[in-house]
Amino acid sequence: MTLHSIFRNIIILSNLILFFSFSDKENRKEIKQEKIWQAPTWADTLINPLSNSVENLNNGKVIYHAHCVICHGENGRGDGESGFGLETPPRDFMEPAIVNQSDGSIFWKISFGKGAMPEFTSKLAKTKRWELLLYVRELQRKYAAKKDKRKFK
Repeated sequence: MTLHSIFRNIIILSNLILFFSFSDKENRKEIKQEKIWQAPTWADTLINPLSNSVENLNNGKVIYHAHCVICHGENGRGDGESGFGLETPPRDFMEPAIVNQSDGSIFWKISFGKGAMPEFTSKLAKTKRWELLLYVRELQRKYAAKKDKRKFK
């Protein structure tokens, strides 16, 4: 084998590796975007044991601002400053697909995370995760109320 043929083989091999690594990455992106993040069906049976009290909502707000606002934004629209560079952008909590999920399903997602969304089972006690969910629901209620006001103007 000549030196020329060795270099030619290295170049061909390098190009093949680059081609397959990029094409595989694109395929993985498409698969991730097509898949819907669904909690297991049993999660729908989970019921928030906490009341919608001022204290619980305030606790949830503190947790949201400490852990979630950076990606999901001040109002839960998925527009936080750290969310823009993520492969899968943070969800907008005002989307009907999120609003219509059960509390148990969202609680499960908060607890176990996926991808850039961290799991909070090891970071927040169960009660704190339920308080966080109450605050997310409060953001959704406020958004819906604003939206309804706009309809009647």
